[in-house]
Amino acid sequence: KAKQQGMRALPASEGGIGADISTIGASALMRKTTVTSYIVENIKASGKDPVRTLVGFFLAWTAFFLLWKVIPAPAKLSVNGMTVLAIVIWACIMWVSEALPVGITGIGIPTHKSLY
Repeated sequence: KAKQQGMRALPASEGGIGADISTIGASALMRKTTVTSYIVENIKASGKDPVRTLVGFFLAWTAFFLLWKVIPAPAKLSVNGMTVLAIVIWACIMWVSEALPVGITGIGIPTHKSLY
């Protein structure tokens, strides 16, 4: 099944089937893969700029929470209106930075509204 999906099975020397626990631990220590480097490599593999993607992701969430909870609503804007504004800003930043695929972002918009 792994070959059908374009993946290769790990040999026992790299922690695959048949490897003992001491081999798995040693190979993991030798690779020293961090979560951050794993995420950056996956973003690069998808053909996107990791800096733009990660900055956009964190900027979108920061803007969302600032607009939603920190910045007071203008006089003629209700709390629900401020929530919608926060969601729209979040979606726009996600779309421009390509931090999430457009389809996933589109699903996130009604999800945000229903949760908040």
